Amino acid sequence: MPRQAAEESLEELRSLQSQGNYQECISQAQAFPSLFSDLLDTARAIEAACSRANDENTLQRAVDIASQPNADLQKAIDTAATVSSNSPVYEDSQNRILQWQKIILQGYLTNDVPKQFPEDFANLPMLQPTVEQITAEQVTISYDTSGNPRRATEDGIRTYTTVFMELLRGNGEMIEPKYVGFTRLVVYPRQGNQQGILSADDWQTYLDGKVSAATSKIQLADQLRSQIQIADR
Repeated sequence: MPRQAAEESLEELRSLQSQGNYQECISQAQAFPSLFSDLLDTARAIEAACSRANDENTLQRAVDIASQPNADLQKAIDTAATVSSNSPVYEDSQNRILQWQKIILQGYLTNDVPKQFPEDFANLPMLQPTVEQITAEQVTISYDTSGNPRRATEDGIRTYTTVFMELLRGNGEMIEPKYVGFTRLVVYPRQGNQQGILSADDWQTYLDGKVSAATSKIQLADQLRSQIQIADR
């Protein structure tokens, strides 16, 4: 390609950038010829600028979706998740995803579960579960024990840590996974000073054991409960 043609391609990139056609700008910049290093450097700089602007627009679209009445938060999450990991707005996008995911999970525990499983989780509304925090590694849920202090004992904490893990990651049977983007679950009674900690790996081992049937379900359940760490909070 002669230099003149490369310069014309560079002008096309600038035009795409000024028009806000960032995706096409990125696509053409990635195919820019490497024959002329000075022009290539300029093309790469334009590509970076278009990529930044594209990610900023993507995040703004996600925010706009989440801001609508009766917002489709899952759609907002899916949109924000396309922001590239090297973008200046990536951290912001991840924080917003976690905020929206928290709202989704709260609605799931408060509204959806009692309707979907009225017999299996009839006591759940009385627990008033609250999704306290979601990070990239952890989900933290609290529950109310004012109506029954026994639910704040170590045995109660183990029971409800198992319940909430089952509701989030599924049980391999009637409950489908709702959210799997964490490696550990922390559950605590709001009227106590202890918490239960269960890893997603231990839960998966429990589910795998149910499928293999190499160990009885009672033994598997006992093993799982013993793996729940009880700690001060």
